[in-house]
Amino acid sequence: MERKKIRRRKISNKSVSKRKNFRKIQKRKLFFKRCFISVMFLSVVGAIVYGLIFLIGSVFCVKEITTEGNSLYSDTEILDISEIHQGQGMLFLNTSKSEKQLYKSFPYIDSVSIHKQFPNKINIKIETAERTFSIFKDDVYYVFSAKGKLLEKASEMPSETIELRVPEFDIDENSKINYKDEDIEELILGIRNEFLNSGIGSIKIIDITNKSNISVNYDDRISIIIGSGEDLHYKVVTAKEIISNKINQFEKGELDLRNLSKENKSYFTPENR
Repeated sequence: MERKKIRRRKISNKSVSKRKNFRKIQKRKLFFKRCFISVMFLSVVGAIVYGLIFLIGSVFCVKEITTEGNSLYSDTEILDISEIHQGQGMLFLNTSKSEKQLYKSFPYIDSVSIHKQFPNKINIKIETAERTFSIFKDDVYYVFSAKGKLLEKASEMPSETIELRVPEFDIDENSKINYKDEDIEELILGIRNEFLNSGIGSIKIIDITNKSNISVNYDDRISIIIGSGEDLHYKVVTAKEIISNKINQFEKGELDLRNLSKENKSYFTPENR
């Protein structure tokens, strides 16, 4: 068989250029098509998100604000400082920030908690501070709540407070008392609560400058030497029994309970007249 010769046409430079231009045009069209689809997709997603935010915002927005335990400050003052107002979105409301602002701004707020009650209610619960302890320093009395918040400085000690005699302390930026010894605060509260629960009122002084030789002044007439904070409940119950049944109600002196735990003995020494 005879082989046929195949002639190949030589492609001109003009044809090659046309093909390249055609490909560029196609790529450009494809690029713009993809961009258009992406923009449309993002627009649809954006519209859906905006719609959801608008819907959630209209449903979960603050419509009612209540306060509890606020006996010293007006609701208007509380709401102004908290920066919580009707119409705000519930989901993005920073209650922690509002709590801190209220605590710092009002000296006699001992604690505050803000609760979201969905779908549209905010409850602000306030615990009012009471003057409980006083510490004499720098020629003034620092007056504290039971939770250790500085309430005021006074030239005279408020009669309803217990005088604390403690080691070094400082006041932090939140007006809270900080003791160099971290055990001091727990000891003070433990002593106060034990005496209150036992029914022994009229505690005038808690001296805890030495943790191993704690003393409490009762009714400006009996110095109760507790010693360490060990077996505190037993010591306070014993002090209650002795004061109530074995010491004259007008008698003054010193009640030593330091050896109560080891020897089961207490000693009362009347004041010399």
